[in-house]
Order: sequence, then structure tokens, then C-alpha cells
Amino acid sequence: RVLFRSPILSNSELLDTLKTYIFLHQNVTAVAKTLFVHRNTITYRLKRVSDILGVDLEMPDVLLDIRLALMLL
Repeated sequence: RVLFRSPILSNSELLDTLKTYIFLHQNVTAVAKTLFVHRNTITYRLKRVSDILGVDLEMPDVLLDIRLALMLL
């Protein structure tokens, strides 16, 4: 519900990072390798996503909601 009205949808960099993070089971190192960026870049992007959405990306229920929203996109 939060993701569908978010500015993240118009930011392909953040959206790709979030999608990759969710589907690689929150493995920041794997996300960095997949997106060909430094691990710190992924951490920074995820912090931005968390701030924009106003959620904690470590919470299982949040991750489930985001995963379902991404599947619906």
C-alpha cells in the first residue's frame, strides 16, 4: 500500500535496488555484485528507500508487503 503511492516508483535506481534487495533475500553483498556498485552504495540507497517509505526494511512484515507490491507491479 505504501509503495504504490511512493516517489520510488519514478526513481528507477531506487526501485531496481529495492527489487534486487527483496528478491536476493536482503543480501546486500549479492545486490551490490548484481547491480555492479559498491556495497556502501546499496546501503545508502536502502536507507533512502527506508526514509522515503517511512518503514524499517529489516521487519519481516514490511518485507512481505513490499515483496507482494513488487509482484503486483
